[in-house]
Amino acid sequence: MSVILTNGQSFDQIAATYTLAPEYGIAIQNYNNMEGQTITGMRFRIEIPDTWMKAEYAGKQINLATAGTGAGSAPGQSIIPGIPNIALIGAALAALLFVK
Repeated sequence: MSVILTNGQSFDQIAATYTLAPEYGIAIQNYNNMEGQTITGMRFRIEIPDTWMKAEYAGKQINLATAGTGAGSAPGQSIIPGIPNIALIGAALAALLFVK
């Protein structure tokens, strides 16, 4: 089972990107008991059978709330992975003080 945490994407957008065919949008909607509902513009946790997923996404949890939002724009993200943003800002300020 694959899990996708949406961030305003529609069922059709998710199907086109992560599943074997864009036509899976309606199937995903039905599988999650959301017939006739829309998830566009909202955050939801949806489940998709692995057999519907592209091989690189099968069996994974995909969090679209933080995907592609840019470095440091979402909580928990860092400009340089592994180094807290506060440390980078402090180093930049210290470098500016010593340049003069």
